[in-house]
Amino acid sequence: MTDPLALDPLDEAALAELARRTSPPHPLREEAPVTSRLRLQMTEADRLATRAAMPARLRELWQRAGGEPGRTRVELAAVVALGLGEIAARAGLPQLDGRAEIAAPGLPRLDERAAGAGSVAELLVATLDTAGADLVVAALAAARVPLAEGAVVLDAGSGRAARLRALAAAREDLVLRGEGDRGRPADVAVALDALATCPAGAAVTAVACLRNALAPGGCLVLGVRGLHAFAHDVGEGALTASDAASAVRGLYRSGHHHAAGSSYVTLDWLGAHVVGPLALLLHAQGVGDDGGDVVVLQRRV
Repeated sequence: MTDPLALDPLDEAALAELARRTSPPHPLREEAPVTSRLRLQMTEADRLATRAAMPARLRELWQRAGGEPGRTRVELAAVVALGLGEIAARAGLPQLDGRAEIAAPGLPRLDERAAGAGSVAELLVATLDTAGADLVVAALAAARVPLAEGAVVLDAGSGRAARLRALAAAREDLVLRGEGDRGRPADVAVALDALATCPAGAAVTAVACLRNALAPGGCLVLGVRGLHAFAHDVGEGALTASDAASAVRGLYRSGHHHAAGSSYVTLDWLGAHVVGPLALLLHAQGVGDDGGDVVVLQRRV
């Protein structure tokens, strides 16, 4: 096998070698437990009324979402973004006027970014991130630690408000916390994007802080940018040839590469520097829209 470290920095063979090392995305990418549950809370008449109320931009996003569960996610987000109060009340969704907004410390209120959303992902993060909530719930189930009745969920990611709104709408029994809330220890801590831009040292510190916020036996659902994310960025042209080659070398040498505001890690690096007293229950590769991985770690003591 060709050693990428022996290649010229711009040699495309290094990128091809790395691509061959990625495996197919984990099947949980296709699961949608939160979206499916919320869909059952909407009548077909309400779904039709929601689509009829969509302005041209939202209709375009609905069309672009393709089949299910993407179109249901856009419909649910549109109910929130457009302030369709009667439909929101019947479906148990948060409302723009705040009457049904979840009360969790540290969470920003619903904002108006949905009006200018350029993608389905931007729309969800601005309103009701059912895709992110789906990923959290599905990952815990795949790790055989399903989200228990009355669990305390702490979300420390930048899109936490929209994810927690979706979880609140689907699971009224959950106790939801934003970053900085000093309630009882969390049963689940979520950080789907917290390490995406962290240098190695900051990533280790961030995971240690999240571990300390967990109760014994609690789980951390962590998003990391591994080889699939790297392959995605190369395919999308987000990295120059020089940056890509530098990342290849960094990953092969140390398992972690941070440059130009992005960080890529390997599972070996996570095991050596992050896992520590946490037990690795699941590594789901390539499940994020950007090719990111999700790992589920459990605090033993």
